[in-house]
Amino acid sequence: MARLARVKAEDGGAYYHLCGRTAGPIGDYPLDDKRCRRKIIDFIRLFAKVYCCEVMGFCIMMTHS
Repeated sequence: MARLARVKAEDGGAYYHLCGRTAGPIGDYPLDDKRCRRKIIDFIRLFAKVYCCEVMGFCIMMTHS
């Protein structure tokens, strides 16, 4: 069954929860490297600026397994 469309607030303000996942070979976590994590943070900042939005929080973490 398809997901219903999101309701957009009339005043234009809204909060969205986004989730991204990264996969690599078994036993390898691509974001173990500090430089890779820094690059992800830089991308978050860049896209927040480009799309005129505020990032309330984020977390880069290992898998839950």
